[in-house]
Amino acid sequence: KNSSNFYKGWRVFDMDDYSSVERISGNFIAKPPKSKLENQKISNIDEIMIPLIHPWDSGHGIMMGYETRPEIENHFFAEALEEVTKWRAEAGLHPDTDFEHISGADITLITTFIVALHLKHIQFALLAMKHYPEISIPQSLTIWGPLDKLEDSIVDYSNLDRALVRKALEMITMHPEEASRLHKVTKYFIPLLIGLGNGLVLYPISSIFRNPFLSNIVLHEWRNPKSKEQIFKHRENWMRSEIYQIFQGTRYKRVDGNINLRDENRVLTDIDGAIFDNLTGELALFQLKWQDYFTNDVRE
Repeated sequence: KNSSNFYKGWRVFDMDDYSSVERISGNFIAKPPKSKLENQKISNIDEIMIPLIHPWDSGHGIMMGYETRPEIENHFFAEALEEVTKWRAEAGLHPDTDFEHISGADITLITTFIVALHLKHIQFALLAMKHYPEISIPQSLTIWGPLDKLEDSIVDYSNLDRALVRKALEMITMHPEEASRLHKVTKYFIPLLIGLGNGLVLYPISSIFRNPFLSNIVLHEWRNPKSKEQIFKHRENWMRSEIYQIFQGTRYKRVDGNINLRDENRVLTDIDGAIFDNLTGELALFQLKWQDYFTNDVRE
């Protein structure tokens, strides 16, 4: 309960007060701060969305049409950002990764917009199934449209630099000339966007059924094999910082960076992480390996 000062023998404090207890001896437990994204979510989102749906006769079947509102866009962007943040860490794409003047953070942000579009479209389709049985859902699930309109909508919503948005969209879109590579792909690969070569793009909603960054990374490596080095570059520091976050305060000493053990001038091995416990005198050494769980290539 919020009024409790103790929980199972642990003193409860607010995360905002971390600096005041960092050097005090004793045990503490903190309640994680409420995510700011929660303020953007709408509990009765379905009630707002249902009146915005309408059947649309395309001449080739009854399809789904709908309008949207800023609060709906914000809701699904918040939903998408939570998932995308997890996916980014899972795929090992660090925000500082450099892809020829565009960063992993930029790719993540534009990916979030596309995932939010997919989530919104899927939710509208689920609601249409219940309230408009005449609508053909298989037809309606396929989304396509002009790439420049997608660019406009992201710029209008976010106020991001147009050149950055265009570059990021280009990087997460599979282009027609790349289709010939598909016969060599044996792992999960469904890009967020598929360019048709005529200014139109397809938005396959199945691209978010699994981590879309895995497909993004495949596209990067097709276009520039050296991009793999950029992706690997930050992973060790990333893993080390997460381990070190567990051992904070004055009780522990943490050795920053990678350590080489030498016999005179010969490097014997390297140590990826080291933590010394001032209280017990114990030294923990860490060897870090990033495991790729998303490939079926033995070498990878």
